[in-house]
Amino acid sequence: METVVRTFISELDQRGIHVKLVLLGKYKPKKHDLTWLHGIDYELLLPDFPLKGFIRDFFEVKKLSKLIKDEKPDAFIGLNNGAISHLWKARNQTFPFHIFSWVHFALKILHNPSILKKADYHLSISSGITHDLVTHLGIEKKTRFSLSITPLTQ
Repeated sequence: METVVRTFISELDQRGIHVKLVLLGKYKPKKHDLTWLHGIDYELLLPDFPLKGFIRDFFEVKKLSKLIKDEKPDAFIGLNNGAISHLWKARNQTFPFHIFSWVHFALKILHNPSILKKADYHLSISSGITHDLVTHLGIEKKTRFSLSITPLTQ
């Protein structure tokens, strides 16, 4: 997934679209290798926050809301249903922006995949994921996009 995200950010950057990657969740230096982020504008929200569950979610949404108020983004892309949920809550506390979902695996392995319905639009990198979005969640065609990145020629 890191390679796909890095390529996507690079392609948008070449098209003059600035992307800031916001990473949610706990960062463990011995477990997570962040070298793939070299050269990418990114922020780790609450990387070493000691608590889990509802309390951590509450503080992540608060910090995400502050980032949104400060930076005023046009859109966010959530790579999992937890991120979509946080973005939806933060949008309700700040101002309107577009939320895209972009899951990279079958919906059946997600905890509570119906959260993806909170996204305004849905990116899909495979026909299988597109099929799952349509048949299992009832996502309308007007909010789905197949994603293919065509590199710019030099």
